[in-house]
Amino acid sequence: MLKAVVTAPDELPIDLSFIQSHAVVDSGVDEDLLQFLTGAAVARLDGMNGLLGRAIMPQDVVQAFPRADLYLRLQYGPAFALNSVSYFDRENSVVEISNARIFEDDAGSFVQLDSLPNAAPRIDAVTVSYRAGWQSAALVPNDVKLAIAMMVATWYHNREDMTSQAFSHQVPGGVRDLIAPYRRVGI
Repeated sequence: MLKAVVTAPDELPIDLSFIQSHAVVDSGVDEDLLQFLTGAAVARLDGMNGLLGRAIMPQDVVQAFPRADLYLRLQYGPAFALNSVSYFDRENSVVEISNARIFEDDAGSFVQLDSLPNAAPRIDAVTVSYRAGWQSAALVPNDVKLAIAMMVATWYHNREDMTSQAFSHQVPGGVRDLIAPYRRVGI
């Protein structure tokens, strides 16, 4: 399976006023820095390599598979919309699959095909395009939002004490506990 290509989300899952309140920062003070730190906290949690192992906000994903199967496990979830599924046939022509469905179980998001396509033997034999993440900021669990706010507040108030390496890896106490129920372990 090839690495999924992800288009970053358009918005953050938490608004700056909540971050300012949680970090006890006056409105209008260091807003650019707080916005930067919020983006860094989301990036630290979001995605396959993030602490959550899943998408937070809606984002477009294109994932290729080396062979056709009736069930294709999606790397990036939770997946909520299927944009398209296609495969390369034996003549290397792209064929759209219209009878695919997306579903979620305890192991993550999957695409189910009604029948097995006769795909060409190539590393990108089947391609799935889908939307992943909680569908809006309002649907992002409060525990995840609080984890982001805790990370931003810690980084904001302790920025002089951090080297760039420590900054990129430091996660305040309690964050892992807050996100644990939502965490997905990669495949």
